[in-house]
Amino acid sequence: MKARLYHSAEVVPDAGGLSANGVLKLLGQPPFSPITLLVREAVQNSWDARIDRDEGSIHFEIHGQKLVGSRLESLRNLFDSTALSQLPHLSDVLLQDSVEVVEILDYGTVGLNGPIIASDPRGPRRFVNFIRNIGVEKGADEAGSGGTYGFGKGSYYRVSAGHTIVIHTRTRNLEGNPESRLICAGLGNAFNDGTRSYTGRHFFGIEGVNTANPVIGKVADQLAAEIGFGVPEGETGTSILIIGFSPGSSDELDDSTQAIDLELSLSCMLEQLVWQCWPKLVDLGGGPEIIFQVSYEGRALEVGEWEQLPIFKNLIEQYSKCFESDAKKISYKVQKLELGSFATDKFLKTSDTVLGNEGVIGFEIPTHHIALIRAPHLVVKYHPGPELSAPEIAWNGVFLASDDPEIDRVFASAEPPSHDDWIYRNLQGRNKHIVRHAMTKIDEALRNSYKEDHVIVDSNGEVSILSSLLGDLLG
Repeated sequence: MKARLYHSAEVVPDAGGLSANGVLKLLGQPPFSPITLLVREAVQNSWDARIDRDEGSIHFEIHGQKLVGSRLESLRNLFDSTALSQLPHLSDVLLQDSVEVVEILDYGTVGLNGPIIASDPRGPRRFVNFIRNIGVEKGADEAGSGGTYGFGKGSYYRVSAGHTIVIHTRTRNLEGNPESRLICAGLGNAFNDGTRSYTGRHFFGIEGVNTANPVIGKVADQLAAEIGFGVPEGETGTSILIIGFSPGSSDELDDSTQAIDLELSLSCMLEQLVWQCWPKLVDLGGGPEIIFQVSYEGRALEVGEWEQLPIFKNLIEQYSKCFESDAKKISYKVQKLELGSFATDKFLKTSDTVLGNEGVIGFEIPTHHIALIRAPHLVVKYHPGPELSAPEIAWNGVFLASDDPEIDRVFASAEPPSHDDWIYRNLQGRNKHIVRHAMTKIDEALRNSYKEDHVIVDSNGEVSILSSLLGDLLG
């Protein structure tokens, strides 16, 4: 099917608005790689969209391929020459003989549901909040979610050399009927044509009132299938195709077609999926909450039995302890609040402590860190503590914030747009005191547990820190 989509360049509203470049800058400069940022954002969005809010699992998959031949031609056919003249980086990508793309897919989720126009007040709001709006609070139907929409969406565009994505979703429309939707969104430079100013945001679909609306139904499914991506038939969910995958891309709308190894990038994404989301991937009795897969050119990539590595075995054990009735608690006695549970322990490091590619993206291995976790039960941050002097010994653990909605909202309010820290200095009043108290008590507990090593002297008069620590581990 040759189908050039209707192109709509977003006009700057009379009251002003955010430019395309601003979308890329909203996340600032998080302290980790674009790959890590993308994985964290994508899994968070997928988990928030799960169908069963109380139990069950979702599928989360990442697929990378090089588009050539008819698939690449089908992708090119979506965009006309006028659109490409306003998105020069996308144009440069599509002129290549092959284009590297990454699909991020979830199913067992509700998809991007709700109205397709932002001014339509009806709910739910997943479509307009992901495609149209920026920085909108999540609704009541998304309780226990990760925060706000819109800031994190910049992570998808950041890793696209063309700053453009194609979205295929299957959901239920406002009448409750199954509905497939396909729309493209791209970011270019703000411009004016002499009569109007434009934000640099572009949408591609079918002609609507003042904007492009998504292609609907079987045509949407067919367009996605011809390109080689999309939500599996019979499932509801969302598939996002990143055009010209380039994790070296910056937050500027400049030339970011940095050469990369796609297979290595996918391996790093697989590892970060484990490091950032392991609480969802382990089976604590009811099966894993997220069933995941990463593939390159149709071949599944493997991460081995990562749960059996000492570093993860210890994290999982401490995480499990946080749910026990006798778990150590951190409380704020002034206001009689229980803030969360805390567990930590030492473990022996081995040659396979790491998964393999952490150094490629500069990920710091949590060998002296506490994993900060709240309601979505994804890792917010690996918070560092005292480092042991014996290289063979490490420690890690978990602080699991209370699932009380009030406490969860307090910790969520301390997170920056990238949801990668709890920064009490950004807060005021009671919330600031609560988060500061929690972090102070965590640091205090870590200092008490892993203060200066006890040094003993063996029979030969040699100082032996390791034997002391081993005694602790075995005793």
